[in-house]
Amino acid sequence: MYTASEKCYADKVMDYLDPQKKLIKYRLYRHDCVQVKLEEKKIYVKDLRIFRNVPLKNMVIIDNSVLSFAFQLDNGIPILPYYDNKNDIELRFLVKYLKCLAKSNNIQRENKKLIQLDKFLKKAETNVSMNASGSDFEFEYSSCDEHHNKKCI
Repeated sequence: MYTASEKCYADKVMDYLDPQKKLIKYRLYRHDCVQVKLEEKKIYVKDLRIFRNVPLKNMVIIDNSVLSFAFQLDNGIPILPYYDNKNDIELRFLVKYLKCLAKSNNIQRENKKLIQLDKFLKKAETNVSMNASGSDFEFEYSSCDEHHNKKCI
């Protein structure tokens, strides 16, 4: 588990999720992130290159902040933040998506094809460079089912 949270908070959450310490093998925290200053604010970026024994093609970062995986955009899976909505089904979609990714021999490449964050970033950069205020652009997401033309359960 790699989190931008402080250790004291993150350990409480991880201990709740994995009280027997069987599911979460490693724990990385805010102090393991790269601190970047962005417009007078500090942001914490999770740099997957610290995992020298696991190829980037086999890893993903799931986070509600795209900035947290800025160094490896192709490994990132954005997710909506969870607060306390009992009707939230975001994790159901995530589980299905992760099962689909697991079938690939290059998770990074497959994730790039499906999530298309690089296209989103290019559109955002274009809008900024054109100084287009209020210009709308959509985040295009290709579902795993559509991409493979098969059912991923």
